[in-house]
Amino acid sequence: MMECLRIMRGKPIAHTIAGLNRHGRSVSVFGLRVAKTPFFGHHFDMTTSSHVFTSPFPDQVIPDVPLTEFVLRRADEIPDRPAMVNGITGKTYTFGELKSHIERLAGGLVERGLGAGTTVGLMAPNLPEYAIVFHGVAMAGGTVTTINPTYGAEEVRFQLNDAGATILITTPDFVATAIEAAEGSPVTAIYAIGGADGVGSLDELYGEPISQVPIDPATQVVVLPYSSGTTGLP
Repeated sequence: MMECLRIMRGKPIAHTIAGLNRHGRSVSVFGLRVAKTPFFGHHFDMTTSSHVFTSPFPDQVIPDVPLTEFVLRRADEIPDRPAMVNGITGKTYTFGELKSHIERLAGGLVERGLGAGTTVGLMAPNLPEYAIVFHGVAMAGGTVTTINPTYGAEEVRFQLNDAGATILITTPDFVATAIEAAEGSPVTAIYAIGGADGVGSLDELYGEPISQVPIDPATQVVVLPYSSGTTGLP
C-alpha cells in the first residue's frame, strides 16, 4: 500500500520502484509484479496480475438511459422534498424545482442551437446551481467540461480550446478570469449564475421546458472533466 501511495503522490515511478527494490526484492504495484532489469533496475511484468479486489456486495447494474433522466427518475414522486441546499445561504431547491429549472435551461439551450457536439464550460464552486447547469446541458444533448474555478486565465483557456467549448458559465467571483480566458478560445458567450456586469445572466438562457433530447448513452459524451496531472495543463 505504501508503495502505491508514494507513486500516486507524483514521484517518478522508476525512481520510486528502484528505491523500493534497492535491496533486490520485488514488489507488487497496482496489481503488477515488479522485477529487476539491467537498464532501469526494474520493470512491470504485464503477464502477471495479482491483488484483484472485488466488493462483497452484488455488482451494480448501470442502466442504459441518459444520465439526467436517471438522476431525476423519482423527482415527480417527491416534488416537495429538498434536493439541493446551499449550506451557506440556506437557499433550497426541491426536487420539483430542480427538475423544472433543468428542463427550462435545457429548453433555452436547444432554442439557441445547442445539442450533440456542443460543449459548455462550467467554472463554478460547489453550489446548487452547478447541478442545474450540468444537467440542463446534459438534457439538451450537449457536453459539459467542468473547470476548476481557481485556475488562472491561461489554464482555463487551455481547457476551453482543448474541449472546444463555445459557451462558458461561471459565477460573479470568476467573471474577470472567464472574460480573459475566453480571448483566443471558441467561446462566444459568457453567463454568470446570478448575473454580473459585463456578461449575461444564466436566467437569460432559460426557455420553455423540454424533456430529455434523444441521445445514445453508450456513445455520446456527457462530461469532459480535466485534472491537473493528466488531461489538464501541466
